[in-house]
Amino acid sequence: MLHTQISAFLISPPEAVWQAVTDNTDYAWRSGIDELRVLSDTTFVERSGRLETYFTITHFEPCRLYAFDMQNSRFSGRWTGTFSAYGTGTQVVFTETLQFKNPVVRAVAFCFMPLHKMQRAYVQDLRKKLGEAGGQRRG
Repeated sequence: MLHTQISAFLISPPEAVWQAVTDNTDYAWRSGIDELRVLSDTTFVERSGRLETYFTITHFEPCRLYAFDMQNSRFSGRWTGTFSAYGTGTQVVFTETLQFKNPVVRAVAFCFMPLHKMQRAYVQDLRKKLGEAGGQRRG
């Protein structure tokens, strides 16, 4: 099992951060995603290369908590994002846990799927989306 967590301070207000993270129809800002299809109010699928990952939203508390379960042919897992007002900005904490289906993949996953690096890229992409690529950072 892989588990990682990243926190960041964004200078944008919680409503703007929430909108960017939860609007699954606007995914062009996310590096590494080739396609995202919304299947229903609570399900969507992302495609990166030839790999499709299915997501089921489990918690949706505006400007507070966004969480979903995810699954593809290689792993299943959970992603949770918490959003807190901090001054005029937003403190976010993103947590991801993956369980690999193949024991061989599980053994070498930390080399081929660097979750913390992927989370840092996500936060960097989010900063760009919010127009704060050179903004303050914390965490």
